Amino acid sequence: MAFECGQGTLLAMNSTLISQIRSISGPDVSVTSVDVTTLDSSSIISKKPGNIDPGQITLDLIYDHNAGVHGDLVTALTARTTGTFLITFPSSNKISVGGFVAGLSPETPLDDAVTASVTIECSGPVTYST
Repeated sequence: MAFECGQGTLLAMNSTLISQIRSISGPDVSVTSVDVTTLDSSSIISKKPGNIDPGQITLDLIYDHNAGVHGDLVTALTARTTGTFLITFPSSNKISVGGFVAGLSPETPLDDAVTASVTIECSGPVTYST
């Protein structure tokens, strides 16, 4: 069974690489469930697949507001701009999706690196390519 190490995975916002990322999660794509049970149905609930929710991408990074793209994340958040996010794995597999920065939460520990957790709310189709 083949596996892929995460080292070397890249995330770009509008073709600009986001630096100093420690981990990426998502997008956590899901399909909503629509209850189509009727009053004359048997006692079993009936469901159909609904819309696809492209979910979110979350990333943790070593935060440096002076590192250009980290400042760009703050600007995208406060300006509420949308963009294209591209995850490129070491194997060259890619995930692309539109979205916007929905949250940025810095953490400043006493004796460790300043980090930030960033949430990207995905919007539109998620494209998987090799």
